[in-house]
Amino acid sequence: MIIARQFGFARDQLSAVAERMERAGFSELASEVRALAGSAQFFLGEFERESTQAEKV
Repeated sequence: MIIARQFGFARDQLSAVAERMERAGFSELASEVRALAGSAQFFLGEFERESTQAEKV
């Protein structure tokens, strides 16, 4: 599904940005970006769960 791939892409990109920020010395901001990446992962899981339930109906 396109939406699932977009959530996964967003998670991967945000994680990469957080890693670069950490290396540049912006650890507090990197932590916030990691939280956003975690949100993308959460919404991906919820989307997949909802999609699976919708297919069963």
